Amino acid sequence: MKKIILLFTIVLSIFLSFSLFAHNSFSRSIDYPRYIQGDALILSLFDLADNDIPALLSFLRDHPAITSLDLYGNHITDKGAKMLAEERSLQKLNLGNNPISDDGASALAHSTLTALVLSGLINSASYITDKGATAFADNHSLVYLDLSDQNIGSGGAIALARSDSIKNLDLRPRNNNIGPSGALALAKNAVLTELNISGNTIDQQAIEAFAENTHLIALFVNFSFIGDEGAIALANNKSIKILGVRGNNISPQGAVALASNKVLTNLDIGGNYIGSKGAIAFANNTVLTYLNVQNNYIDLDGLGALAQNKTLQCLIVYQKCGDNDGDFQLAHKRYHYAFK
Repeated sequence: MKKIILLFTIVLSIFLSFSLFAHNSFSRSIDYPRYIQGDALILSLFDLADNDIPALLSFLRDHPAITSLDLYGNHITDKGAKMLAEERSLQKLNLGNNPISDDGASALAHSTLTALVLSGLINSASYITDKGATAFADNHSLVYLDLSDQNIGSGGAIALARSDSIKNLDLRPRNNNIGPSGALALAKNAVLTELNISGNTIDQQAIEAFAENTHLIALFVNFSFIGDEGAIALANNKSIKILGVRGNNISPQGAVALASNKVLTNLDIGGNYIGSKGAIAFANNTVLTYLNVQNNYIDLDGLGALAQNKTLQCLIVYQKCGDNDGDFQLAHKRYHYAFK
């Protein structure tokens, strides 16, 4: 029995070693034209590694009309990222869920890309930290940058706030923790129009800075501990049209304040405690076209009021748009029966 176990262990080790060797030593023959969609080449989840990049770049140089490349969920490391950073025909690059760290990020920061996704890889030892984030501060071509699920702190966020080109920035955490000082710096940036810092702790000073920001169109601060005080402050903003404040311990007081805003068209306030008083306030709003009020302790009176709103094009009470239309009392009963 011991010999069998030993033999199995040896075979498994050889197989794993060969798989790793294969990833790093052999390029694959891929029929790239099959995966072209318009100006984009879609190679996500293709099991590609660094040694596949030279052949890929050769194909791109022969097809300059391809300006967007999706390499999400492959095995590309800093080595491959550095090669891709040299390709000037690309405008948009998705390297999300690849084991790329600060070295690869720094190389990409010197590219001419306008849109870059570098969302982190689950359970990876390779992360982008403040060092990699800081490299993007002096890039003047990027308009869209996704650094979600990385390991960026306040220093990286403060550096990114210096950017004069980035308009859309995603710093949602798994390990990102930009803190109040990072949020405050970003709130004072005059270029950003869309910002997602959900899951980062934000203090009232930063929230008030966001409330005074006149450039942001979309802000996502879900699960950021802003409470009623933060909601009331954000209700005074005059430029934000899309707002996410899910899971922030907001009560009817905060909901009533947000419902009085005359600029918001899209609001996700799910996972709070707005109750029927908050729901009725939103029912009287004539600007919102999208509203998510999932899990907010709304009774039948509140649901009935929301069902009468004529300007909402999408109202999510339970799970999807329109689930409060028609017989909302029956829907309410079924939902709560299913989740008792």
